[in-house]
Amino acid sequence: MGPRIESPQKPWPFPIRTLFFIVFSFLAGWGRDLPRERVTGGLYSRPCSRGSSLWSMQAQLLITGFGPFAGVEHNPSGELARLLGQRPDCHGCELPVTFRGAAEGLDRELEALGQPALGILSLGVHRGPGFRLEHRAGGAIVGEREDNEGVTVSSLGLAGPDRETSLDLDALEDALRAAGAMKVRQSRDAGAYVCERTYSHGLQRGAELGIQALFLHVPPGEEQSVGDQLPLVSALVDGLLRQVRS
Repeated sequence: MGPRIESPQKPWPFPIRTLFFIVFSFLAGWGRDLPRERVTGGLYSRPCSRGSSLWSMQAQLLITGFGPFAGVEHNPSGELARLLGQRPDCHGCELPVTFRGAAEGLDRELEALGQPALGILSLGVHRGPGFRLEHRAGGAIVGEREDNEGVTVSSLGLAGPDRETSLDLDALEDALRAAGAMKVRQSRDAGAYVCERTYSHGLQRGAELGIQALFLHVPPGEEQSVGDQLPLVSALVDGLLRQVRS
């Protein structure tokens, strides 16, 4: 009986080796570009996550919110803005609750996008239940309520015309209700505080840049959690983007 000849072990077929390489590379790079920063509110503005390089290649909707201020320890608007900013078609950030800083921060974020924004959606919290879509903002705002720097809007001597959004708020109200929002209304009084100052500035910048701007007041976290608000506001974002892209 002659010596046994063992057949050489055949290498794996090329497609299988390639599949294993792709899977290994995917697992090794998992989460590399995901935001690692914890989403929390803050007294002043904090840097906004830019997301991956792939996201930055497309035009985005700028979404702003605020952190805590006197009487509001937990402000859901800032957290909503940052969470919505994880969408590839949005860039979210938190502005300081100051009359000067909010306007300056909005300008910085518009410039930092590197290309024209699709539009501006500003979020703020109000004391009532439900969501409030704001039609307009005054240019000459008067009020004695202090911001986080102890400054009142009256002391700034702001002047300018009242401005109004040209977005279809009826359609956006329908989008919120269709997503499950129980209480939604439209308003022509943005509150004469940092919210109205920010909206006025956003409408002005929008007119200069040829883009749309909107302010949405959201309910307090005690009334409705951020987790419950997020899909509702995201549905509004979808409706807003349909309008600005049409």
